Amino acid sequence: MKKLLGILLFSIFILVSCTNPKPSPNSPQSNNKKYSIEDYYPFKENILMSYKDTVNDFGDENIYVDFINKNRIQIRSVDGGTTLGRVLENKNDQLSILISREEFYYKDNLIAIAENEGEKEVILKEPLEVGTSWDLPNGNKRTITNVTSNISTPSGNYKALEVTTEGKNYTTKDYYAPNVGLIKSTFVAGDTKITKSLSKIAENTSFTQSLKLYYPKAMKNDIRIVSTKIRTSLKTNEDIKDTFQKHFQNPLIDNLASLISKNTKINDLYLNTEENKVYVDFSEEFTDEMNAGSSKELSIIRSITNSLGNYYNVDKVYISVEGEPYTSGHISLDKNESFIVDYDDVIKIQK
Repeated sequence: MKKLLGILLFSIFILVSCTNPKPSPNSPQSNNKKYSIEDYYPFKENILMSYKDTVNDFGDENIYVDFINKNRIQIRSVDGGTTLGRVLENKNDQLSILISREEFYYKDNLIAIAENEGEKEVILKEPLEVGTSWDLPNGNKRTITNVTSNISTPSGNYKALEVTTEGKNYTTKDYYAPNVGLIKSTFVAGDTKITKSLSKIAENTSFTQSLKLYYPKAMKNDIRIVSTKIRTSLKTNEDIKDTFQKHFQNPLIDNLASLISKNTKINDLYLNTEENKVYVDFSEEFTDEMNAGSSKELSIIRSITNSLGNYYNVDKVYISVEGEPYTSGHISLDKNESFIVDYDDVIKIQK
């Protein structure tokens, strides 16, 4: 029920700066301005918006911007229970959700694949005036019901656009301020009322998470696999594949073997959710410059597989080189064959 309420309340999050907000519609300073969706949803990089839940702290929410590409934005919502990723598109006078992914604890760029997933949910539709109404894929109706609502939040007072969604047994009201975005959302079902309000906006922020990395380490006459944890911070449009590439090339602990050469690039990295499998594609230098015997090669492949499998929380990793299945003098994969995560006998070490 908590997850459902959270999704209903914040069916969309737009993260933008509130610095020097523009005047709202119908205010004395805006008589000659016609407001558009871009005014209420200007896409801004490296912004963190925090929301306070009136019911309990478990519902407090932090919203980050993962990627921006022209008229599309990918955002992540982090609360006490889960992480939700969404891609939004501002096109043809309406703002729509193209894709929504629950349990989104990793950072993949979903923008390119978003248009392939089902019917779109429209968040806002022009003209932005009272009475503009539209139907949602689930049969509910969404309507602009006010353009000059006076809204008070912990982050300040706003004159906002009010959008009302009528469900079968509930009603939500979402409020959006120019050059800020979503500032408040209320959910009412019978005697239950939950409100989330904007508490603060932080600029120049990053999304920080922990990575568990695996490396081969020579011990006496054997090669063992060791693991270590690091913290990494990613700003808007920074890709996790570049972080893995850097740490695969340069272990942070001395005496650990690199997993790829200095010239090797990670061309592509993503999770296929239907197959529950990670796909990673390396440049040709991965095999050309590996220079390893069979034991070391196996330990490198196992370390890469464990590192990526752990990050995406899956047990299968498909490794390719320039789009072709991984092949070397010692190992050869079929096109649909994957390497399997193996954490047995891994030694933990501290950075």
